[in-house]
Amino acid sequence: MLLAVSSIEQSYGPYMRPASGGDAAIAPASGGALLAWSESYRIRVGLLDSRARLVSAIHELPTTKEKASAMAPIAAFDGSSFLLAWNERVVDKDQTMAMFVAADGTPSGTMLPVGGPGPINGDPSLRLVWDGASYRLWNGRHAFQIARDGTVLVTSAGARPDAVTATNGVVGTTSFTSTGGGSCGGPFKFCRLYPTVTWTIGTRVGWYQVTDRPSPATIAAAGDHFAVAWTTPTLITYLIVDGALNHVAATPDITVAPGLACDETQCLLAYSQSGDVHALAFPVDRLYGPEMLTIAATERTERVPQVHLLGPDRFLVTYRSDGLDGQKLNGRIVTFDATTRRRSMR
Repeated sequence: MLLAVSSIEQSYGPYMRPASGGDAAIAPASGGALLAWSESYRIRVGLLDSRARLVSAIHELPTTKEKASAMAPIAAFDGSSFLLAWNERVVDKDQTMAMFVAADGTPSGTMLPVGGPGPINGDPSLRLVWDGASYRLWNGRHAFQIARDGTVLVTSAGARPDAVTATNGVVGTTSFTSTGGGSCGGPFKFCRLYPTVTWTIGTRVGWYQVTDRPSPATIAAAGDHFAVAWTTPTLITYLIVDGALNHVAATPDITVAPGLACDETQCLLAYSQSGDVHALAFPVDRLYGPEMLTIAATERTERVPQVHLLGPDRFLVTYRSDGLDGQKLNGRIVTFDATTRRRSMR
């Protein structure tokens, strides 16, 4: 397996990123992607090409009130256009908003409130995915199904998953729980609670109990399968649901989920460690002996990596990059050698 990390680092900034809900959103589509981020508490969007270069105008979205703060954008592509959602905060209320964006990166239509306002959420991040028939959106209070025309089809109580993906009409999510385990004893019948990473694939539920504090878990469609990954203070763990599992020794950041994306046969997993961003690549059918990569290692602090599949054998890794000259959003392309990859799978 041969991989190449682009020597060209795409960079946007410096810009003012909100302290909460400041991660950028990437929604791959047709070899490129829609990029959305919160800058000075306003949502901005632009279109990226297959080399992660900004190729459209940057559009700043309005808010319902002048003093509102817009943050935590998330986006998904339904095959013809994007749905962009974000959190709008006005005084002591949070409101989920949405807007459609055309395939060329141009916002279209009007802002759509999704559900009603609620109390301020310390973590305003959202989850959004296109499941093949409708959009699925979680805002921490409710779960919504939204039609292509913006009609909210279903509203139900639903906890926000740590991560979400979909393939072939099946939605996969991850979450974190603590479960009892081990021996119970002593006068107070103390039972230790073990951290447990849980995932759902459609209506099926799977779990893995860990012995150390895990990061939030992430999930990605991998052909007809699903890959799940998380980190602990000394390990990176990843698995194929109903398949193999592997651990790699490391000292990663566990405050955020690692980045993960897969094509039909390969996965790329990115994580931050000591202010740098690293990655490992592995075939879906052979998790052991992954190829290790350095994505970004500079005097700046680089963390919170995300991985996005732009096309077969082509991935985009984005990450926060902070230094004396301010806060930036950076990214690099990672490519697989398709000929070598196919040969290695025989």
